[in-house]
Amino acid sequence: MIKLVVVTIFIFSMLLPLPITESSSTYAEMGEQCYLEKDYETSVKCFDKALELDPENTCSLEYLGKYSMENRNLDMAEIYFGRLIELEPENKCALKSLGEIHLSQEEYDKALYYYNKLLEIDNSVGKTWFYKGICLKMLGNYDESVEAFDKSTGDYETLVLIWNDLGYCYYQNGEYDKAIACFDKAVIQDECYYDAIYNKGISCYKSKKYSDAISCFEKALDLNNSNPYDYFYKADSLKRLGEYEKAVLNYKKAIELDSKNPVFWSGLGLSLII
Repeated sequence: MIKLVVVTIFIFSMLLPLPITESSSTYAEMGEQCYLEKDYETSVKCFDKALELDPENTCSLEYLGKYSMENRNLDMAEIYFGRLIELEPENKCALKSLGEIHLSQEEYDKALYYYNKLLEIDNSVGKTWFYKGICLKMLGNYDESVEAFDKSTGDYETLVLIWNDLGYCYYQNGEYDKAIACFDKAVIQDECYYDAIYNKGISCYKSKKYSDAISCFEKALDLNNSNPYDYFYKADSLKRLGEYEKAVLNYKKAIELDSKNPVFWSGLGLSLII
C-alpha cells in the first residue's frame, strides 16, 4: 500500500510541478517560467491551476490570452483578455490584443474602440495610430484616417503600409497629387510593392497623367500579370494618348482575364471604332 501511494505521488509530480506553498501566485510564477522556457503545455496547466485557486489572477489571464493568440484561438483569447480588462481597464497588452482580434475579424468599430483606449493611455505609439487609421479607412472615415496615418509615420516594420494606406485615403478624397506622393514613398521603401505601384497608376490616371500611369501599370504587370485592371487602365491611358493599336492589344489582354466585364468590351469597341 505504501508503494502505491509513493508511485501515485511521483506520477502526479510528473504531470504538474508542485510548489512548496500551493497558492495562485506561486502557480502563476511557475507558469510564467515554463512559458518563457517554451514549455507551453506545463505553463498552461500551471495557469489553469492558478485561476482555479483565484479566478482574478491577472498574470495567468494575460499569458493564457497570449497563448491563445499565438495558436489562433481568437475566441478564447478574447475571453481571457476580456476578463483581464474587467480587472485592469488600462492593461495595454489586453487592449492591444483585443484591437488585433477585432481588426482580424473585420469588426472595425470594435477594434477602433480599443485603439482609442490605448491612445488615451499613451498617444506616442505610432503603430497604434496606424491601426486606428486602418479602422477609420475601412469605416469610410477618410479625413480622420488621414490624421491618424499622419501621426503614425515612425520607423517600424509597417512604414510601407502607412504610406500606401495614407495614399489610398488621399485618393478617396480626390487629392491625387498627395496620394501619388505617398505611393512614391511606399515604393521607395519597397520597389516591388505591387499595391502601391498599382494605386499610383490609378491616381495618375485619375489626374490625367497618362504617360505616368502607363509606366506604373507596366511595372505592376512585371510583378503580377493576373490583374485585368492593369491591362484595362493601361489600355485606357494609351487610348487617351491616341495610341489606339496598342490600346486594342491591352484591352484584349484584359478581356482574356475577365471576358464578362462589359467595361473592357466597351473600351475595346470604342478603340476599334476610332
